[in-house]
Amino acid sequence: MKKLLTYLMSLAVISGSTSSLVACKKEAPSNIPTDESYKDFGKDIDKSKAVDDSIKNNSKSDYSNYYILGDSLSDINGITSYLKDYLLQSPFANALKGKEIHIDFDDYLVEGAAKKTSYYGFNETVGGKTIRRSSFTNGYTAAALLGQKLGFTDVYGSNIYTKNYISDELKFGNNYAIGGATAVQPSGTDILQQALKDTSIVSQSKAVIQQHVINDKDLAFYAIGSNDVIAMLGMTDSAKINEYKEKMMAAVEESLYTLLNNGLKKILFVTPPTMEQVPRFKDKDKATVKALCDDVNKKLLDIVDSINKNYKDSIQVYDLNSTINGAIDAAAKGDNPLKVDAGYTGGYGSAQYSYMFDANGDGENDANKWQAMQGLDVTALLAAITKHPTAKNAYLRLSVLGLDEKQDVDKYFFMDDIHPTKITHADFANKFMDFLNKK
Repeated sequence: MKKLLTYLMSLAVISGSTSSLVACKKEAPSNIPTDESYKDFGKDIDKSKAVDDSIKNNSKSDYSNYYILGDSLSDINGITSYLKDYLLQSPFANALKGKEIHIDFDDYLVEGAAKKTSYYGFNETVGGKTIRRSSFTNGYTAAALLGQKLGFTDVYGSNIYTKNYISDELKFGNNYAIGGATAVQPSGTDILQQALKDTSIVSQSKAVIQQHVINDKDLAFYAIGSNDVIAMLGMTDSAKINEYKEKMMAAVEESLYTLLNNGLKKILFVTPPTMEQVPRFKDKDKATVKALCDDVNKKLLDIVDSINKNYKDSIQVYDLNSTINGAIDAAAKGDNPLKVDAGYTGGYGSAQYSYMFDANGDGENDANKWQAMQGLDVTALLAAITKHPTAKNAYLRLSVLGLDEKQDVDKYFFMDDIHPTKITHADFANKFMDFLNKK
């Protein structure tokens, strides 16, 4: 569990062990079916609890519902919701029974300590209450902003483990994107890989179908693959790289068919960006990075083209691979130029953990109640839970402290060494909206 929570704050966009991701010896299915076997994908999903929470009269667009699938580039409350829901069915379940679990990216507040700034996530007032939005940027992601432009203002995390309706309403979340998610399902046997196996894109697609009644005018925003590319950039064995690519394509194919076979007719497919100009890879051979990104992109486009032949162009492709470098260059040369060769935090910061148990159930987040933890492992958390058997609320706050103090974050294209700032997300939300309007 220590590895799981350490992973959470060191995700960047990729989970730790790439070797375990390719360890499975089962042969990957062909990524372009030659018969009608594709119709079997997603047909075994239990939809008995699916909820029709579509908008009947949407004043902003023709879409009736909106789902986000992907990784940390799109995640709003995705990884925090996943972690909470996973813990409630893990070995922690009995110890946490009867408690409300609250997990957020937030400021680091402990007794006797000065408040330190968390660079990820933001506060928002909804219905007169301040709520915390956890994201890998300092605001909403492009996917969430696009949803707002289309008339979908509420963004809630949901995943394959989500069992309860949100706020006692007949409604599941619409954000299935999870920080660290890959197309390829983690296949290792340790606790970290087992915990992460249901963050994959196939699991996200299954969760959407399991939880929502799909209507003809629903739209899915689908952006996966950056983590897979990063995993392959860390490999040196060409055979393993090729094996990984095959499994990646098979997973993308299965997840898209899972959505389409269950009635979804509109998908905005955003390809993974090429990464030779991303700060994390600035010291890596640019030709090597670009060659891998371009090869993955071509294979993804081939899969989408094949699927569209069966589903009458239901998938619209926004080719971020071919446009991201132009956006970076334009940002660096604009009227208000942004710094593009480094991120605001100077890298990916170190994690800080704090917890609080609210014995009175009043939800008061008194800074004096917060306790710091040196990492977080099973023994420490269980000991803390045991000391507060009657507590009605359990809070876990995870903060990433930047490596360097910098100037105005609004002068940066990247938040850290790979995730964009909210300014960049807003720019791409506009680009995505313009793209949809032209279709």
